[in-house]
Amino acid sequence: MLTDIPLITYPHSSDIETPRDIDGIIVWLSTRFQELEKEGREVVDEYWRLLRVIQKGRSFWPRMTLGLRIRTRANGTFSLEWYGMGVIGRDKRPVERIHIAKGRRHSYSIKTLLRRQPTWVAPLVLETETLLADIRCRLDQLIKIRDALGAYARKTGESAVTPSKLLENYRLEHQLKALL
Repeated sequence: MLTDIPLITYPHSSDIETPRDIDGIIVWLSTRFQELEKEGREVVDEYWRLLRVIQKGRSFWPRMTLGLRIRTRANGTFSLEWYGMGVIGRDKRPVERIHIAKGRRHSYSIKTLLRRQPTWVAPLVLETETLLADIRCRLDQLIKIRDALGAYARKTGESAVTPSKLLENYRLEHQLKALL
């Protein structure tokens, strides 16, 4: 019955203290961006390590031509991208040959990725793409939080808090950790 439900009382706006310092949120977001980028780098590095182990001893033609990279963007975020590989030089260094489009989702089409690839690579690509899709999804949520924080700062007139300040903080922390 409705009489059994306790009434919820909301505080009046004068009872709520609005935080004046959004720097804590910016630091939190910057830290999350860094942690997520580090996690993405670890997945990419592990992919290449496992690929080298699996490909060792195979002849050139049945080798796969699918590469993976992490790109840091100028806006402070990053992307995890698959690409078609070619080789250069006598040591057969891998280089990007073709861009593979991801589409609007957080994950690539496995069918597209495995097109013209040897069958032995399917488990590695499937496992790696599953991990990357999760990272891309969490990155998308962080970007939405960052953009909402910037929109809130503009609406409230706090010109010091913008996405560009967030990115500046992110870069400074990233450079500081690299120096230590």
